Parts: sequence; C-alpha cells; structure tokens
Amino acid sequence: MAGDETSDVMTPAIVLDEHDKAAVVALLIRTVRIGVELKRDRALVAEANERIAANTVTRSKTISAFGVFGFEGGDELWDHVAQSLGGAAYNRAIDIGKGEEFPTLLEKMGGGEANTKGSKTDDNQNAGMAVHAPPRIKDAILGHLREVGEAGTTARAVRQHLKDVHNLTVHEKTPGMTLYRLLKDGLVSRQGRTWYAKATAENNENEAPTARTEDASETALAAH
Repeated sequence: MAGDETSDVMTPAIVLDEHDKAAVVALLIRTVRIGVELKRDRALVAEANERIAANTVTRSKTISAFGVFGFEGGDELWDHVAQSLGGAAYNRAIDIGKGEEFPTLLEKMGGGEANTKGSKTDDNQNAGMAVHAPPRIKDAILGHLREVGEAGTTARAVRQHLKDVHNLTVHEKTPGMTLYRLLKDGLVSRQGRTWYAKATAENNENEAPTARTEDASETALAAH
C-alpha cells in the first residue's frame, strides 16, 4: 500500500554545521535535565499529597483531643488555649512545634529541696562547668549557613550538623521546613538543593522577639 510505503521512508538527517550542533547538544541536555527534574518533582508532589492527607486526619484528631481538657472547638479555640497557658508558654509551644526551639518544657520539674541536694562528687564534677541551653533550631541553622559561606549546604547536611554540633536530633523534615521559613523571611537563598545565608541576614541576628499570640493562632489554624 502507498500508505505503508510512505511510513517506511526515513526522514533525511538535517545537516548541521559546527555551531548548530553545539546549540542542539546544549538544547538536548537542557531538555533531559528538565525531564529529570519534572520526574523528581512529580514524585515529591505525590509524596507530599500523601503526607497532606495523613496529616489532615491526624491534625483533626489532635484538635478534637483538646476537648479532653475542656476546650471547645471552633474559631475561638486557640484564643482560649492561649489564655489558659499564658502568652509566653503558648508562643513557646508554637516555636517548638514549628521546630524553631528545642523542647525543654520539663527541665524545671521536680524542683525544691530535692534538687538542691547533690553529692559532693556531683558538685566536684560540675564545678566550673557552665550549663548552656541548646540554641533555637532556626538560629543554629542560620549560624551554620553563615559559617559555610559561599560553599552553601543542604538540608540533609544541616540535620547532621544539628546532631553533631548541638546534640539536637530533629525530624528529617525539620531542616527543610525551617530553611523555607528563613527563605520567606529573606534571610537565606537557594540554588537547587543548596542553601546559602544572605549577606543581609546579619542585620537581623539580634532582632528582639515580639509578642505574637495572634500570629501563633494563625499558624495553628493554617491547615484549615
């Protein structure tokens, strides 16, 4: 058949000069790279959608659990929780939940006379040793980015740094989430999977904290 004969005809190769070949090679490489990125991104989206579905169910359960303590659900839930805990404790809980502060909520429990009586051996071992509270995760990550400078670093390397240097074991997603918040705040930049501290970040290092009960409430309600 004429149709079959036509389909068997090979399309003649396009003649390319040296410069055209270089351009086509570069275009091919770029196209393949985009395809690889698309494949990875689609896998990440699928994984993210699974997490979103699971976290939505879990969050609904945790919100319902506030009822055990007498809180009623609704738009005013977080205001009631903040009033019961006090602004400082509420804000600190929000920071810990966001991975911006290491949880040391129980560090002062069991106080009183029992805590003041230690053996002489303990006293000798602790003499001259300063006790330092662990840094906020946000500050530790930002400080590390400044240390590595132009070399930059990855979220995985940041997690290892927190463990090795600060003895902080965090969830595998915490460094990435914190880095994205720093990116939103304009303190860091990103190229692919590599993160860098911005030169202007130093200006915000000693910025004084402010009360933010309302912001914390919005964070808690973000998944609605």
